[in-house]
Amino acid sequence: MKKGIRPEYSWAAHIVILLFFFLSAAPAGCGIESSNSPQDEEIAEEEGITAPILRAPADGSTVTTPNLVLDWDDVSSASAFEVQLSTANDFATLELNREVTTSSFMFSDFVLNRGMHFWRVRAKDSEGAFSPWSTIFSFTMATTRTKGTSQAKIVSPEADTTIFKGGSIDCIGAMSDGSCSHVCLWEFGDMGTCEDNPSPLAVRFNEAGVYLLRFTAFAPEGGESSDELVLTVVDESPVPVSPDDGYTPAGRMVEFSWEPLQGADSYVLFIPGNVEADGLSYPVTGLSSEVIFTHPGEYCWCVYAIDSQGNLSACSPLRTITVP
Repeated sequence: MKKGIRPEYSWAAHIVILLFFFLSAAPAGCGIESSNSPQDEEIAEEEGITAPILRAPADGSTVTTPNLVLDWDDVSSASAFEVQLSTANDFATLELNREVTTSSFMFSDFVLNRGMHFWRVRAKDSEGAFSPWSTIFSFTMATTRTKGTSQAKIVSPEADTTIFKGGSIDCIGAMSDGSCSHVCLWEFGDMGTCEDNPSPLAVRFNEAGVYLLRFTAFAPEGGESSDELVLTVVDESPVPVSPDDGYTPAGRMVEFSWEPLQGADSYVLFIPGNVEADGLSYPVTGLSSEVIFTHPGEYCWCVYAIDSQGNLSACSPLRTITVP
């Protein structure tokens, strides 16, 4: 070969070599892949199983049933399903991870605590390949339960009870089977909690408002059960209707009346004494009372309401009458 003269095949050879190395080193996803790559086979398997469609409980629902059932549509090519439950919507930590062979799951041996839970399901075929995860549903468990059949119950007060500000109430909780081995906790909203207290527990409410009372019993073998109700505390007093302030009746019989008051179970008409007569108080179940005065003179009068727990309301505004 003479100096300065290149072989005729030089450029063609270089092009062939470069193309060979380019095809060999092409990264995944660049559009140049072998048609029988393992990734294609895995994708084909996954695409063969559709994700389950969740049915119940509906997304965002609130449930109270102790034996909750998760339900989803069956997948024709599935031989099993994987169910996951978590308190976090990213499923970073799991409360439950079960494989079942039917398109539903019942919480028969699992204590489902109060609060929000997220769940999802994926199908699995006979070859062990999984479908994508289903959409994520959430539900809120409004009550909790024990592993057994005994349930916590608030015996007193009754639901939707109203009492007057400054009044007290006896809180009584019990188990449905009468057992006494549970550790108990009372919660009174912003007022705080009382742990393992004897029953009845006397609680005074010095501020008006709406309180959520919750009684929780913790079983020795694990698990818990709760009951709750709403208590309303009002800061009001009866409003007098008649007679008007400064009224002078024609005789000595006077009828007193007042408006109804929320939370009142009965009333007390109170007439303080004067120099001529002793003070008088009249228990009244309705909204009026007739009084016959035996002595003339000027009298004050007012009304108190009594709630279902025996607490007195604030006194109504005072009015006066002059008995001839």
